Amino acid sequence: MHDDRTAFDVAHSLLDRTGAALMARDCTAFANCFHLPHELECSQGRRLVRTDSEMRDHFDEICAYYASIGLTRLVRHVVEARFRDAGTIVSTHETRLLCHENQLSQQSYPVLSVLRLASDTWRIAAATYGMDSPLAHVQVFSGSNKPVLDS
Repeated sequence: MHDDRTAFDVAHSLLDRTGAALMARDCTAFANCFHLPHELECSQGRRLVRTDSEMRDHFDEICAYYASIGLTRLVRHVVEARFRDAGTIVSTHETRLLCHENQLSQQSYPVLSVLRLASDTWRIAAATYGMDSPLAHVQVFSGSNKPVLDS
């Protein structure tokens, strides 16, 4: 049986790495944390990121949104992480976007992620965003102008 703390540590490490990459605008470091294809889902629909080019577009959209709201800190913490099987972890984390003098930009929101082990590396395979956010933020994750999967 797997140690849940180890699952927690894997999830925490991926949050730290993706957060640091976003704040540094380092697309390569960000993309290295994701399995392709990568599926994102939120209230507006589902989006499948299939290629490195699509991941770059997605990354650029996130960075542009964060710049538009004056993001100064991205605060995320793992709520729970558990092994589903030897190569899959399901985790939940909460995200807070802090802007300008560390003011909360919007309500925090939960994210459910599926992490997969491939070639001895853990990557994020899918994420469901439980956000009740401004439309522009939701559109970044749903890819309103990108291919959306049927529900």
